[in-house]
Amino acid sequence: MIGVDDITDFKCFNIFRNVMVAYYGVCGFQDDVNRSAKYYAQSRYPQYPIEIREQLSRGYLLEEIALNVRLHIVDGIDDEYYMGEQLGVLLNLYNSRYGFNACDLANVPSHGRKIRFFGFDGNGCASWSEQLPEA
Repeated sequence: MIGVDDITDFKCFNIFRNVMVAYYGVCGFQDDVNRSAKYYAQSRYPQYPIEIREQLSRGYLLEEIALNVRLHIVDGIDDEYYMGEQLGVLLNLYNSRYGFNACDLANVPSHGRKIRFFGFDGNGCASWSEQLPEA
């Protein structure tokens, strides 16, 4: 088992820097991050102003994207199992929907690797299913 302290190193920082450049330079990526931040902010801590909740959610998402890329691309973990629905921005990122992909953020060649995301459907039959990018 590894923790966040094991992966927050210079490689992660370089990825995070690239995530930030992508966020400020690629409109579609920025729009998806902002949409996800707004969604999460609206569902939590209503006693705080929505603008603050959105800013905090946005920062968390950008950090989470960098950590995710660090784990999958640098450490070679190809499959991710997530209790619930994975972020659309991550699915889109790993499927090159923004004109770049996760390997680009990590500055490594893709070599045709396929990263897959699975979500747990707790409704009815309760099973794992692969989550695909947004249409």
